[in-house]
Order: sequence, then C-alpha cells, then structure tokens
Amino acid sequence: MATTTDTPEEVMNPKRWFEEGGQMAELQRIGKIKNPEQYKEALEQFNDRNTALLAERDGPAQPPPLPQRPGKAETHPAIEEAINEAMKKETGWMSDMAGRSDDQLRDRRLSRLMEQDRANGRLAPGIQTLTEYKESRPTLVEAVGADTRKILERKETLSRMVRERGFSVIKAKVDWERKQNPEMVKTAELNLAQDGLSPNSARFNDQLYREVGQVKKTLGNAKTAGFKI
Repeated sequence: MATTTDTPEEVMNPKRWFEEGGQMAELQRIGKIKNPEQYKEALEQFNDRNTALLAERDGPAQPPPLPQRPGKAETHPAIEEAINEAMKKETGWMSDMAGRSDDQLRDRRLSRLMEQDRANGRLAPGIQTLTEYKESRPTLVEAVGADTRKILERKETLSRMVRERGFSVIKAKVDWERKQNPEMVKTAELNLAQDGLSPNSARFNDQLYREVGQVKKTLGNAKTAGFKI
C-alpha cells in the first residue's frame, strides 16, 4: 500500500480566521492581486469563506443596521487627545493666547500658513508681507475668519506642538491605529516589509499610514460589494 509524507493542510476554523490573523492574511493576499477578474474571484471566495466561518462562530447572520445620516467630519481622535494634553500642560502657550484678540490669533494663523507656503515653494512671486498674502488668498482669509476662538486656539496649539515640541501628526495617527486595529496595522507592516521598506526609514510612518489606508480601502471595497468582513 502506498504511503505519503505530505502534511495535510490545517483546516481553517473561526478562531484561526478571526482571532489568529487568518482573515487579515487572506485580505493581504487579495490586495496584491493586480488582475481585475482574479481580484473579483478572490473576493467572492473570501466572502464565501468569511460568511461560513461567521455563521459557525455567531450563528445566522443578522440583518445590517439601518444606515445613519452622515454627520460633520470629525478631526482624528489621536490629535484631539494630544491637543487636549498640550493645552493642560503648556500654561505659557495658553497665557500667551489668552492675551491676544481673535483677530491677532487669525493673523498668527495666516502668518504660519504663509510661511508653510513659502517653505513649500507655493508662495506667489512678489508676496513678502502678511497684508500682501491676505490680499492674494481671499478664500483662505474667509475660511480662517470663520473659525471660532476655540478652534483658533486649538490650531495654534497644534502648530506649536509641531514646531516647538517635535510632535508628529502621522506617528500619533499610526499609534492610534495600532491600538484600535492591531491586525490591520500588522498587515500593513507586512506589506511594507515585502516592498523592502525598513522600519528605521525616515519615511516609514508616512508609508505605513498610507498602507493602513489601502488595507482599509480593500476592506471597504469588500463591504461595499456586500461581502461580510
């Protein structure tokens, strides 16, 4: 009688799929598929497997919740939390802002934006003063003028955090994603490793945050197509 030394493939189960990274590993593989037909077929196979394992874990699927009305876009919770902490600790900053009028805070905000435009080569030729900058950017002036005192203070605090304390907005967002969606970030890190990007690279956090967005997009596309994830 013939014998074989082949090791049978381990059967996928809900624990391996949902808790041990099987689902994310499969999504990572699908995200690399370039051929549209193969990509669609892989998503359909993913949906079949995901639905079966979901039913095995939770029983029959429940109807989806009614869609909610879209609300006003919120800022990132990691940045909001960091600003709150800075406003508590940086008493000197807060005292400085308290002594300024709303218009002075608006001019400070516009001055920072002008310097950013100058540093990035986006400043129109001949613009030297804040008055000239404001005259050249009426839409921006109107937008800053609509900011409330609270928003102006928070934007000023964030600007100082970046300029004077070395705060990294991207790193804060990545750290937040790592806490909220560790498997998603792990998948993104594996994707970058396959592309040869070192974690010690200066561009790593920027690339990682973009890759997390791509993984989310893959998940979003699957959900939009009716796949259960």
